[in-house]
Amino acid sequence: MAQIYYFLSTHWEIPARKGLKCTLLDEHDSNDKLIEMNISPQARKKNPDLPKK
Repeated sequence: MAQIYYFLSTHWEIPARKGLKCTLLDEHDSNDKLIEMNISPQARKKNPDLPKK
């Protein structure tokens, strides 16, 4: 399973779920990828300070 990294002021390492829709920004190796993904309305409701993507 590939690891996903999302960078803002901090980063999270989460496993990719099946069917994940994202944009690949950078790939360091087969298990190390930098992606951009949309934030769900539910997550935005919990934390309105999240970025648009």
